[in-house]
Amino acid sequence: MAGDVKLITAAGCIAGLPLIGHLLILTALAGGAMAISLALYRRQLRETVLNMYALAVHHKTMGLTPHPEFNISNDRTLRLPYALAIAAGSALSLCLLIVQR
Repeated sequence: MAGDVKLITAAGCIAGLPLIGHLLILTALAGGAMAISLALYRRQLRETVLNMYALAVHHKTMGLTPHPEFNISNDRTLRLPYALAIAAGSALSLCLLIVQR
């Protein structure tokens, strides 16, 4: 359980304190690019953006209570293994480290 959290923690420990900010930002950007790519591939980008807006409105008004339709137990949600984004962010951080030397 929480394997992605353990993986990003391990990657951060390996990267070290000077690169942890870059690692997290590059991982987030890679995850966002992969999510958009997946939504485009599945032809659900418009629906996904509208769902994200509905989630933002729900959480603004209801706080952190789960949305009745858009939650992890919904089988129709797009799923992306975030380990791929962590690997991409780690690889980009390694490239950044090599370029800086």
